[in-house]
Amino acid sequence: PNPFNPETSIDYGIPYYSNVDIKIYNSLGQLVHEVINQYHQAGIYSFIWTPKNISSGTYYVQLQSNDIIISKKIIYLK
Repeated sequence: PNPFNPETSIDYGIPYYSNVDIKIYNSLGQLVHEVINQYHQAGIYSFIWTPKNISSGTYYVQLQSNDIIISKKIIYLK
């Protein structure tokens, strides 16, 4: 759900074996959390993000895999 509290599930798919880097940034573009940075086989994946020690607000989840970059906006409400 968006907005979320206290955690959110983020789903993503990888079309072929590649390194996957998923980071979460705040609205100022500052890195808040590096969630994943590892190689994945092709497939559908999911992770649960539970924010710790951050305030309510808008955040951006960025997935980078080879030459693909995808960003999604999420809203955290305490």
